[in-house]
Order: sequence, then C-alpha cells, then structure tokens
Amino acid sequence: MRHPPETSKNGGEAGFTLFEILVALFILTLIFSVLFASYSGTLKVTRDWEDTGRVFSMARSSMERMMKDIESAYPSGQTCPFILEQEVIREKPFPRLSFHSLSRTNPEGPETPPAGISNITYSVRLNSEKGDYELARSETSDSDDIAGSDFVICRGLSSITYRFYDRAGRDISDTFCSSDQKSPPASVVLELTLVNPEDESKPFHFMTRVHPANMSPQES
Repeated sequence: MRHPPETSKNGGEAGFTLFEILVALFILTLIFSVLFASYSGTLKVTRDWEDTGRVFSMARSSMERMMKDIESAYPSGQTCPFILEQEVIREKPFPRLSFHSLSRTNPEGPETPPAGISNITYSVRLNSEKGDYELARSETSDSDDIAGSDFVICRGLSSITYRFYDRAGRDISDTFCSSDQKSPPASVVLELTLVNPEDESKPFHFMTRVHPANMSPQES
C-alpha cells in the first residue's frame, strides 16, 4: 500500500529544514575541497615532471652535441689544441672553450655537411629576456663555401666546467696549455649544472668524460 506523503502542520508537504540544507552544503563543500586539493596536487606533480623532463632532455642533447665535437677535436698543427679562457658575465665567471674539430653541423638542412675542419666555440651568454644564462655553440670554417652557424644549445645554465686529463689519469687542466705540458689531453670531463626551477638549492648536475680520438695517438 502506498503511503501518502507527509504533510507539515500547515497542510503542505514536508521538506528539508534549513539546518539539514546547511549540513548538506557543508558536506558537499568538504567533498569538493578534497577533490580540488587532490586535483591541484596531481596537476602540480605532473607539471613538475614535465619541467624536469624538459631539463633532462635539453641537457642530454647538449651533452651529446659537445661530446661529438670534442671526440672529433683536431690539433690542426697547434701545440695547445684547446683554448680555454675565462669570461665574467654579470659578475659570474664562465669558461669559453675553442678548438678545431672534424665534426660539422648543417644549420640549413638535414643533409650531411661537407667534410673538413671547422673552428668551434662554446661560450656562455646572458638571456636578456629571462635574465638567466645560456650556452651557445658557434662554428666557423676557413672555406668561403661553407656558412658558419651560431645557436643556443642549452638554457637555464648555472655553471659549466671543463677538466683535462692525460693518459695516466692526471688532471692537467692548469698546465696543458703551458710550456710544461707538451702532450694534448687524452680525455676531457664535462660538468654541466642547470637551474632547478622548482628548487634552486637543488640544481641538476650532469657529467661525462670524452676521449678525443684524434689526439690520443699523439700522447708520449
């Protein structure tokens, strides 16, 4: 048997009281607050992972480019195959590395560039728009038929270090271009540090060792 709906004292159908409505609204507010906090946290974690992934991808491509250049470094008749200079940018010192290399890029297309020796320089610049540091690669050739290139390979740079070692594993960074050091380095250690946008106190650090193939045989 179907019961008739309850009626209020004045004869109308009974509804929710104001207190019950307030309680329901309070519960809904709590539920939506928890859902929003969970969604915001998940979204932040996703953004952090995406930012970290971009930094690692940029560092990997930069290191691969530098490794290829240094592996193909060529003495070109010079006693000191690498020229390492110090530059100060906004009161912060950075190294500037120049050397000859058999490695080439073609900035105008995917075709393989012609063989030959080019002069490559890695230097740090100041990004005027963002105010951070960036690593640039410039390449020139003695041939008039080959166009030079100049482009940024890494942004958000904190520091970069080059260390040079002989075949015995001794650090010759301070003497390899002096009269006391006659042999070219057998290996070069690259250390690249990038800014962590989420926590500047915990930057991203990358390091690799490169063995220039065209210089090792000249070791005495």
